[in-house]
Amino acid sequence: MANPIIVRVRRDVRGPVGGAIVLWSVVSTWSLFLLVAHREWHSGAATTAIWSTVALGVILGIQRRTAMAWIAPAVAWSLSWLPLGIACMFRFGFWRGLLAGAVVAVGGWIVVSTAQVAVLFAVSTLVRVLLRPFRRRHDVVIIDPVHRRD
Repeated sequence: MANPIIVRVRRDVRGPVGGAIVLWSVVSTWSLFLLVAHREWHSGAATTAIWSTVALGVILGIQRRTAMAWIAPAVAWSLSWLPLGIACMFRFGFWRGLLAGAVVAVGGWIVVSTAQVAVLFAVSTLVRVLLRPFRRRHDVVIIDPVHRRD
């Protein structure tokens, strides 16, 4: 006699977040462009970059897409390496800007992406923990047909 099979299927994600990630990438790129292109410190650009990252973390937490915290900085980097290179050319001139742009696009984004992953993961995990009591369960139970009672 076969043992009954019970499978629990749970739908955990709630919706797409691609548009939010692209919008965040554009805002983050623009903020970093302003920080790199200008000689003086722009606290508004830095604040915008930080708060947009926190807002994306909240969206990822609400949509239950915490794993996208690893992907979002890669999307941001793919959109921002050319504008950051141009910003370095504005600040340092053409030839020095080419070299500085390569350093900023590669080395700087390793540091920035690590910080973004940490903030996105921490905020989205915190939001998921805070919203856990309000989560609805969508469980599907599949019972082996041999042991089904009709």
